[in-house]
Amino acid sequence: MARRPDREHQLIAALEAGTRPLSGSDLGRLLGVSARSVREYVRAINRRAGGTVIESSHRGYLLDRQAYARRTEDELVPGDSGGPSQRALHVLELLLFAGDSGDVHALCEQEHVSLPTLELELGRARKILRDHGLRLVRNRDRVWIEGAEPQKRLLLRHALWSAVASSRRDDYAELVAARPDHPLELLRSLVRSELDAHRLETNEFALNDLAVNLVVAVARARAGRQLTASESSALPEVVESLADEVGERLGVELDLAERQHLADLVEANTRPLAAELGDTVPSEVREAVERALSEVAAEFQMLRAGQEMVDKLVLHVNALRRRARTGAFVHNPLSRPFKETQPLLHELAVQFARKLSGLLSIAVGESEVGFLAFYLAHHFQLPRESDSQVTVQFVVPRYAPLLAGFQAAVEQAVGDRGYIGPPLTAEEVRAEAIDGDVVVTCVHLSPIPGVRTVRVSPVPTASDLTAITEAVLAVADLRRRNHVWSVLSDLIRPDHYFSDASWTDRDQVITELSRVLIDGGYAPDWFTEDVLERERLSSTAFRDQFAIPHGLQLSAQRTGIAVFVSQRPVSWGDSSVQLVMLFAFEPEERRIFRDVFDTLIGFLSSPQATASLIAAGGTHREFMACLAELMQDGSR
Repeated sequence: MARRPDREHQLIAALEAGTRPLSGSDLGRLLGVSARSVREYVRAINRRAGGTVIESSHRGYLLDRQAYARRTEDELVPGDSGGPSQRALHVLELLLFAGDSGDVHALCEQEHVSLPTLELELGRARKILRDHGLRLVRNRDRVWIEGAEPQKRLLLRHALWSAVASSRRDDYAELVAARPDHPLELLRSLVRSELDAHRLETNEFALNDLAVNLVVAVARARAGRQLTASESSALPEVVESLADEVGERLGVELDLAERQHLADLVEANTRPLAAELGDTVPSEVREAVERALSEVAAEFQMLRAGQEMVDKLVLHVNALRRRARTGAFVHNPLSRPFKETQPLLHELAVQFARKLSGLLSIAVGESEVGFLAFYLAHHFQLPRESDSQVTVQFVVPRYAPLLAGFQAAVEQAVGDRGYIGPPLTAEEVRAEAIDGDVVVTCVHLSPIPGVRTVRVSPVPTASDLTAITEAVLAVADLRRRNHVWSVLSDLIRPDHYFSDASWTDRDQVITELSRVLIDGGYAPDWFTEDVLERERLSSTAFRDQFAIPHGLQLSAQRTGIAVFVSQRPVSWGDSSVQLVMLFAFEPEERRIFRDVFDTLIGFLSSPQATASLIAAGGTHREFMACLAELMQDGSR
C-alpha cells in the first residue's frame, strides 16, 4: 500500500500533468483513496505552503503553477524517506542492478507509486544522469540508461551510499540494513581476510568502500555489463585470490577487466604493513604537499605544527592520487559533522585540495576533502593575536604560602588563553587599578563595572579552576562576537539585503547576489563562476538552515556582503537553506575573513539563533537589530 507522502506526490503530479480542474472523485480513483482523503491532502499541502498552491472550486482541483514554482516539492510534502532526489536515485539503482533497463509499470510496482509519480521521478533522474555523463532513453513502456560503463558504476555506487547519506552515525551499518539483499558483510569479510593474508593495511572507510565497489562489480557482471580490459599484465596475488574467492562464494565470474579494476581499487586504498615513506611515495607528491601546506598557511595566517603529521598526510595524498585515477573516492560519513563543528579547518582543507588538484593534476572528490581536514586539524594552529588575548588579574592576601599556590592555580586554569597580571590585595582594588577583563578573587569584592569577577576558595578546587576557565572563554567569545558584529554592521548594507526575491535554487541565489556585488564595484566580473566553483568542491550549506558562499580566491576590490533571507527553503545542492550570506573579501583582509567566517558559522550553528534571524528577516532594519541582539548579549 502506498504511503501518504507517496499519494501526496501523486496528487501533485496528476494536477501538474493536467490542463483542467480534476474532481475529488477522479483524483481519488487515481490515488486509490476517497474524495475525503483527497481534501485532507490538499489542505495539508496548502497549509505547509503557507498559501494556496492547489485551488479548490465547484469544478474541482487545479494547481496554481506560479505558486508551485516558488516552492520545492520537499517543502510541500515533507517526511518522505530521502525526498525526491533519493527516490529518483533509487529508480536508477533498480535499473542499473537490472542491467540498465526496465518496464515503467514494473518500476511503479517496485516503487509503490502511480505512473504519473514515476514520470516525475524519471524527470529528476534525467538530471542526475546528465551530471554523471549518462542519459535516459524511453521507447513506450521501456526505459534504459545509455553511456559508458565506468560512469554507470560510479552512479550505482553513489546511489547505494545516498541511501544513508543523511546518517551521522555508522553509514555502512545502516547501508547493510537498508540493502539486505546485497552481500555487503560477506564481501567486506572476504576483503579483510585477503588483505590480512597478504600483509596489507587499510582503514575502515576504505574497507567499507571496497565492499560496496565489489557489490557493484558483482551486480554488473551478473547483468552481463563488462568493463574494457587493458593490455594483459600480471596482477597482484591478493587481487587474483580475492577475485577467485568472490567468484566461488557468489557464483559469478570476474573476468580480466574486472580484476584489473579491482587491482586499481586495492592499490589506491591499501599499503604494505610498516611501509617506509621513501619506499612508497614519489618525490613530487611530497613536494606538492609541502607547497600546498605552506601556501594555505600563508594565505590564512596559520601556524604550522610538527613534521610527523605531514609524513602521514603525504602517504594519504599518494593514495588519494591513485584513487583519483579510478574516480572511486572513499565515502566519508564524518565529513559533514566535521564541517559543521570545524568550519575553518574544513575551509582550509578545501583550499588545500584545490592546490593539490593543480599541482598533481588530479580531481579531489568532496568526501576526500573531509579526510584531508582530519590531517590539517593536527597541523594548523591559529596564532594567538595579542589584541584578542584576555587579561586576568587575581586578588589574594599577601601571605606567601597562599600567594604562590593561588597564582599557580590561576595560571593552570588560564593556560595560554590569556595574560595574567600582577597580584592585587583587596585594599589595592579600585576600578582604575583594574587592568583586566577577568578578576579572580578569594576575598569579597564589590562589583566592578565592565569586569567579570570569579570568587574562588583561597586554595582553589577543581570546580574553581573550571569556573576560571569558563569565565576566560566567555569573555574571549564575547569579544570575538562583538568584533564580528562590528564588521557585519559595516558590510551588510540595505541595498545588499533581499528578503522578498523569488529565487529558488543555489545557482540562482549565487548569480543574483554576485551580480549585486559585481555591479557595485566590489567583486571582479568572474566572481560568480569562482563562487560556483567553490560550491562544486564542497557545499557551503550548514545544518539545512544557512549557507556562507564565497569565492575560492579572496579577490574583491572592496570587501562586501550580500544577504538573502527566504521564508521558504531554497534548494542548495543536497541540502536546503533559508539564510544566505555571500562574502567578497579583499586579499588584504584574510585575517578578518578567517575570524568572521569561523565565528559567524559557529554562532549560526545554533538552530535557535538562525531561526530567529529568519523570522526577523522581513526588512534590513529588523534583521540587523535581531543580529545585534543575538551576537552582543551572548544568546545562543
